Amino acid sequence: MITTNIKFNRVVAKENFNNNSIEELKNAIERGILSETGLIVASDMKKAKEILNPDGSLEIQKTVAGEAIAFLADETAVSVRLIQYNPHGLLKFVYTIKATEI
Repeated sequence: MITTNIKFNRVVAKENFNNNSIEELKNAIERGILSETGLIVASDMKKAKEILNPDGSLEIQKTVAGEAIAFLADETAVSVRLIQYNPHGLLKFVYTIKATEI
């Protein structure tokens, strides 16, 4: 998980001051994570759970795998978190990005 956090922070740092809205920032980070790490990034928690557990039979665990502060083009600070979902006991992971203005 430490390596994932380091890669996540690297992607977030590359996007500082490059985006005009939180949604643009979130999309840019999703693309960056996919291209640099190959991790599966879902648009939201519901989609992540569908990917991991289509029949709903498994318990899904949720963990914060990475956290960073990013800045929009207008210097607004944004808290960005990489949320990791995985079925209990299995090594299959899907991630989502949560971005909140601070």
